[in-house]
Amino acid sequence: MKAVFFDIDGTLIAMNKGIPDINPPVIETLKNLQRAGHKIFIATGRPFGFLDAKFTNLNFDGYVTCNGAAVLFEGKLIVSRPIDPKIVLESVKKLQSHNIDFVLESCPEIYFSKSASIMEDFLFNRVGIPQNQNVIRKFDLERIARDRVYKIEAISNNPEDEKIYIDMIENTPGMTGVLDPFHHRNLEFYSAAVTKGSGILAVLKHLGIEVSESYAFGDGLNDLEMMQTAGHAFVMGNAVDELKPFAEKILPSVFDDGVAFGINEYILKEDSK
Repeated sequence: MKAVFFDIDGTLIAMNKGIPDINPPVIETLKNLQRAGHKIFIATGRPFGFLDAKFTNLNFDGYVTCNGAAVLFEGKLIVSRPIDPKIVLESVKKLQSHNIDFVLESCPEIYFSKSASIMEDFLFNRVGIPQNQNVIRKFDLERIARDRVYKIEAISNNPEDEKIYIDMIENTPGMTGVLDPFHHRNLEFYSAAVTKGSGILAVLKHLGIEVSESYAFGDGLNDLEMMQTAGHAFVMGNAVDELKPFAEKILPSVFDDGVAFGINEYILKEDSK
């Protein structure tokens, strides 16, 4: 039995490039993997509550979400590594003091700041995140902080707020984050102790699968730890250049159903030998 992990945007779909849904040949190869007795997983920086039906209805065996902080297998949370509640409260206070929109990402709930019009436009209109029952706009911050917050996202139209983000990343012990590489106006802020790679290792331990029997498909810099962890690193042809040196195989692009090619050529074909 093998465990196979897939990034979302740029790997299974290309939301901003005209491929909002998983192409039928890719869907069929995913099903063939499961028919062959293997386990398939989404591995994403997104929280579970931001996954729409195109992913949850395909019966993936599990989900590595929030960059590895929350991992689900067969509907059950097998990894839960939330941010320290004190850090959540301090971070929210800082964002609020600068009128920066934010979301607190739990599983499956997503908590929006009171005034989050910029964030909602970014997520729902530009990224294509579904508006569903997981989105909560009225909540008790202290309780949510104590419960479980796996990641904080923030966005602002003020270029000066980049300084706030950098200060949070550089001066909050145990935390790290990334800025949007194009305009630096939105932040993903999370524990430095978790990555897609740590999530993969937790899945493999849970299932008793050797690292050598794990495969990762990805295209972005947040897939780096995943590529360094999995036994086999498959990088999409449309991937950022910085990721390609870590590839065992470079596949055709997402536009050419590279995932389907990789599954058929390097996993299912190997099974038949």
